[in-house]
Amino acid sequence: MTGFETIGGAFQAGCVARVRCNGKRKNVPKSSRPCEFRADLDMQTLLLTRGPNFPLEMLPSRLMCPSCGGRNM
Repeated sequence: MTGFETIGGAFQAGCVARVRCNGKRKNVPKSSRPCEFRADLDMQTLLLTRGPNFPLEMLPSRLMCPSCGGRNM
């Protein structure tokens, strides 16, 4: 693996990981309004908790929105 395929590679390159929730707001009944949660993830924490060889493409499947509880990040 090279460069930006792993958390370690992204960390070494000084990248920033940004996430956005694609879920729906659950606190409003029958709402079709999207959840608007967005955040920058701390690369050092990701590196320490997932390890340097963790594939970046698997990261969204490990996240849950703190606002709506959705897993569609």
